[in-house]
Amino acid sequence: MGCVYSAQTYLREAEALIGKPSAPMLVGGSVNGSSVGLRWDSAKGLGDVRYLVQYHQNNDSGDWMYYRPSHPIDDTEIVVKDLQPYTKYQFRIAWLVLPRHKPILSEASSWISTLASGPPRSPPRDMKAVPLDWSRVEVIWEAPLFPGGDLISYTLYSKDTEGKQEMRDNIDASGEKRYILSELSANTTYVLNLTSTNHRGEGPGIVIHVTTYPSSPAVNDGAGYLLLTSGPSLLKLGLDILDTPEHIYNVSGGYNITGLTAHILKGIVYMSDSSGSIVQLIPSNSREAYTLLTQNHLHGDPLSLSVDWLYDYLYYVVHLGPPMDHMWQLWRCDLMGKHPVLIHGELLYEAKHLQVDPYNGYIWWISEGDEGGLHRLTITKEDPPLAKPKVVLKGSSFGGLVLDPPNFQVLVADRKNNTMLAVSLDGTSVTNFRANVQQAYFNQLHSVVQLNSRFFWTNGKEIYTEELNSGIFFHNSYVDVNHVSVGTLFAVHGSTQPVPVPLNPPSNLQVVFTRTSASLRWDSPAVPALMVYASEDSRLVRTEPTNIIHTASLYHTHPHLCYMVFIRKGKKFKEERIANPIPPYPFKLASTIFRGAGAWQKWKYELHIQAGQKIIYNKNISGTSYQAKNLSPGTFYIIKVQAYSLGGYGPWSREFRGRTLDNTENPPQLVWATDKEILLTNLAGSESSVLVSQETLQNKLKGRKIADMAFFRDILVFAVNNQSVYLFNITSTQFTEVPNTHGVLSVSVEWITQRLFWANPHRQMIGWTGLDGLSQGPLNVVTAAREVRVDALHGRLFWTTPHTLLMSTLAGRNITTIHQEGIFSGKQVYGLTVDTAGSRIWWIIRDAEGCRLFGTFLDKEVQKFDAILLPHTVKLGPLWYLSERLLWLGEDGDVVVSDTSLNNSASLHTSSLGVTHFTIMLPELQPMPVGVRTPVVIPEPIDAASVKIKGTWENFVLEWSSINNVNYGNLTYEVIIDNGRSKKAILTQNRSISYNEDLPPYSTLKVSVRGITDWSVGNKLVKVLKTPPSIPEAPEDLRTFVQIVKDSLSTIHLRWSPPEKPNGKILKYEVIYCVSAKVNNDCKTVTVNGDENQLMIENLNSNQLYRFKVAAISEVGKGPYSSEVMEAVQKHTPTPSLLIVSSETLIKLDADLQEESELLSESSRVQWVIPLLKNSSFAWMDMNSDVYLTDLKTNYTERLLRLTGHGVGLAADWVGEVIVWAERPSLGSNEVNIKTLDIEHRAKRTIARLPLADQIKKFLLSPMTSHLFLLLEGHRGPQLSIMSLASGTLSDVFNQNRTQDCNCLKMPMLVGGVALDTTNTSDTTLYFVASGTTVPTSKSTAIYKADLSGCYCEEVFVPEDFGYGKKSSFTYVNRHKLLIYSIK
Repeated sequence: MGCVYSAQTYLREAEALIGKPSAPMLVGGSVNGSSVGLRWDSAKGLGDVRYLVQYHQNNDSGDWMYYRPSHPIDDTEIVVKDLQPYTKYQFRIAWLVLPRHKPILSEASSWISTLASGPPRSPPRDMKAVPLDWSRVEVIWEAPLFPGGDLISYTLYSKDTEGKQEMRDNIDASGEKRYILSELSANTTYVLNLTSTNHRGEGPGIVIHVTTYPSSPAVNDGAGYLLLTSGPSLLKLGLDILDTPEHIYNVSGGYNITGLTAHILKGIVYMSDSSGSIVQLIPSNSREAYTLLTQNHLHGDPLSLSVDWLYDYLYYVVHLGPPMDHMWQLWRCDLMGKHPVLIHGELLYEAKHLQVDPYNGYIWWISEGDEGGLHRLTITKEDPPLAKPKVVLKGSSFGGLVLDPPNFQVLVADRKNNTMLAVSLDGTSVTNFRANVQQAYFNQLHSVVQLNSRFFWTNGKEIYTEELNSGIFFHNSYVDVNHVSVGTLFAVHGSTQPVPVPLNPPSNLQVVFTRTSASLRWDSPAVPALMVYASEDSRLVRTEPTNIIHTASLYHTHPHLCYMVFIRKGKKFKEERIANPIPPYPFKLASTIFRGAGAWQKWKYELHIQAGQKIIYNKNISGTSYQAKNLSPGTFYIIKVQAYSLGGYGPWSREFRGRTLDNTENPPQLVWATDKEILLTNLAGSESSVLVSQETLQNKLKGRKIADMAFFRDILVFAVNNQSVYLFNITSTQFTEVPNTHGVLSVSVEWITQRLFWANPHRQMIGWTGLDGLSQGPLNVVTAAREVRVDALHGRLFWTTPHTLLMSTLAGRNITTIHQEGIFSGKQVYGLTVDTAGSRIWWIIRDAEGCRLFGTFLDKEVQKFDAILLPHTVKLGPLWYLSERLLWLGEDGDVVVSDTSLNNSASLHTSSLGVTHFTIMLPELQPMPVGVRTPVVIPEPIDAASVKIKGTWENFVLEWSSINNVNYGNLTYEVIIDNGRSKKAILTQNRSISYNEDLPPYSTLKVSVRGITDWSVGNKLVKVLKTPPSIPEAPEDLRTFVQIVKDSLSTIHLRWSPPEKPNGKILKYEVIYCVSAKVNNDCKTVTVNGDENQLMIENLNSNQLYRFKVAAISEVGKGPYSSEVMEAVQKHTPTPSLLIVSSETLIKLDADLQEESELLSESSRVQWVIPLLKNSSFAWMDMNSDVYLTDLKTNYTERLLRLTGHGVGLAADWVGEVIVWAERPSLGSNEVNIKTLDIEHRAKRTIARLPLADQIKKFLLSPMTSHLFLLLEGHRGPQLSIMSLASGTLSDVFNQNRTQDCNCLKMPMLVGGVALDTTNTSDTTLYFVASGTTVPTSKSTAIYKADLSGCYCEEVFVPEDFGYGKKSSFTYVNRHKLLIYSIK
């Protein structure tokens, strides 16, 4: 963790130093068609920075891409290659300050365009083809992403799938990216291939398929008749030219009929007359007419009439009276003349031949004169209507028109050209409909109808019809109508007022299944042409993308049509085209949007619900939503919908395939975190209730956003941005803050052990906390995880970083990388969910091309599914699995429910709620193990007493008692063995292991054992063990020390060292000693405890030579004997020991065993000490100047004497058992008295009185020469003096009887250490420590030896040569001629 903090600190310091790096600059002359050169400035004081280049294009989605992300550079200049020609780019530099950390990004450069080169590299984009009618298709597109240069043209290749019709159309690239293919065959599929061309050639094409609408077959059943007006009379005429007119009705009062129409289905005839009235006549009931409207209502004279037979309206044209007699108006009322509405009030011409086409949503009429033509007005539901008429086809000689709704056209009589024209609804297609006439009589036509594929028309005097013979139409007039003056014709047959049949299927069928029901939504079938209008108060206003909103009405538009939007500004409309109105839309709506162009679409719908062989049909559904009930839980269903009308059935929609939820005890619930509150709904997003109110949420979260959600039973878990994790109990409505979770951004519940796993990416750690808040811990992993998910049933933990998906056990072991993207690949990993029961996981990868869904099956090996492109981008955050479906939150704010293959998805339409996060609550999503009532997965500790080693030292096993509390999952034992040289970790499911390392017997092993499951690890037991023993080797280093007790008897102190390889615990030693002169006759055996390495053998004959040997004995047996040693006992050779005064404490140091023991504690206040080796005792003086004698064997102490003065030195003659001491008469006195005490007789005497002010540092006695040596400390530094006990005269050691042969300095620089070697009774040697040049060859602090005259000096030991310091505290020579030297 410390490394993480250090890296973050370094990055902050680097950012502070660099700031925001400036944008890269263009290298002059470096631009061509595929590359540019860039350079930038480095930062002073910051080393080891590497760089990557990012770029994006002005014609892409705006995401920044890395250039060669796996090859960072050290230089500050680069040539970026492999660019597209004739394309604008922006560049910025990513500063890689630390590996695997977020880079520092520079400012973006200005736009840099590459040069033109080659033909277009990519095809045109977003090509769509929309059938306008049965013979025409509209094609729209966008320019290619990489045109390579200025485009000249587009080429559209089209052919039908049967190869009967092929076309090629060249389209100017400077014009509109829209083209209408005409003269196509009905109900035919065409393959369209669009390419683009620049000055260097033609580029690749984009290919799509489109199918034209079927043409409506003509009705030729011979039925029907004509209605015609003649002055005041309404007549009926059959279809045979020999038929004679039949009188139906006369207008009274001498008024003439001016307009005629009928509602064929209802059998109602409407007439207008010159009295200014509109009357209604039902011929089947009576011949009496009912006046609907009079001139008083109309404020003028009614003229042309037309019925909207689908919406049941009557339209009529009124010529206003004076003074407005230059103006005509178009009105609408219901079929009983009620609720009149002004459709258009400012016509400056008479609208003749009025025809309403509710089938396609238009009103048509003809005007005459120089500005005349065919007019079209869109039917709207606005009140008042806002649409304005449009001249579809100009012409002054049009004499009448006939509707042909099923074929999306009107038929217009062109008297000038003596023919009938077929005009498309938008007027872009005009064809001669009667080019095959033998002799036409259309030139005087002033009223025309069509029935049974035959036109019937009149010129006012005669009535004509036509017959088709051998492909030629022949015109004939009625025989017996010549005596009648004819005004208006009307054809009475059901085919002239058809009911629309859906040409397209319902689209966007979405189904959300619950356990026993399904919520269905779909969009109504698309119409061939669609217009969107806004009312006066409902303007469409262009906004920036940040203000984009969605509306339900626009949501149901067809994704493959081109839409026209009219924006009203005052009294004018601005027309705008939407080529692809897929949400979100570039418009902000103030209020209601009216969908459609007035075309009738009151479809009924029929549902097909299929489960296996069982099919349910539901009809007569009026809306575009439905709640299917009484479904079976856990059942797979196929659902489709079709629209129908009285005219017939349309095609079925795409099938939606899905499965109802399993029959769980409780239904799943969705918990929505919104900007304001937390809601609870069912899976369909309905039946909502407020879980946490806005006020409570604000008080608890302080306005922070919820970053992640989870649940456990009735507890909701919230991870809150820049705060902690909170628990919300739904039952008690209590909030609880989870301790030590500040900065956590993702949470997941482990429901078996009731722990909460969380990720803190800022601290690069994953941790866990008990739901009770009493326990917590980190996982042994350093990772910037931003999403964690738990599979408690299998003991797995999954997490994502921005570029990686990883998995481990919940114990943090066996970390596996499932998916990884490059850090600079431009791809991000996010969205993670787990199917616990199915051992599957899904995640999402987002890049510049969109979002892809990835998945894998987790078995013994990771088996990945094929990636699937999501239809829309997904918001970073929630992705959940539930019963073979996935739920996620789109960037548009809508929650989407889909099957795992993404073939069937449904939106819950939550964008208006402001959902920021959501989760699913269903206890079955947290299943417990089958057959285990209370699973236990945390291992208990192992019994320490059970950990043992069994076997021989060459072949042994380590065993322990089993853990019995774990009842679910696999239990593994982790054993770590440390033999001092190496460590070995072993995982096993057995309760014993073999250890095959080559170790000596009885080696020390540090063993740790604990139980491990995939959920947790038990407490570690650590125990030190020994490997099995073997026969010990022979003891080593036998040595003897002789103590002469009496003249004839001696004691030998036998010591030995343990075997170098004891190979086990030494239980005892067997000691054999023999008289050397005898052979196997005088040997004795002694047993010594294994803890002892010595033996005191007493009462030995001082005149004999003895042999000794020792063998070690362990539990395995007796080892070999040591090498024999022989020792004569005549010579006194005591054990080498030192008595050391340290901080007023007396310590005995056994130099042989290198052991020390405290003889006198600090309370004794020891000042001087001297051994008396003859009787194993020592004399000592305390700070009170009392002299004591202590027996080393018994530790018995007696006071020998109390000095009258102040003691300043103590020595002993161990030969004569005499104590010598120095004392001052009083403290601070400049006189020192030298005195002696015979210990045996306790006789005291004074030897000398010395005038001596210097401090005595050392006080030594040479018994063999009867000399005292005093190391004095005065103003001249240390001085070594000598005094003969006989004369009592004190002199300098190095200034006695000096001759020319002396090599000792007269005044050496003594450091402080002085000792005497008295082992040679005939030649006592003085040792001292001095620095500087003491002898000619000496150049450093060293130990010297000299004779007692201080004449001949010899360097013995230089501490610096062995790495020791220069200062010494004392020196001493033991009885085995070992020099003891202590360094300060």
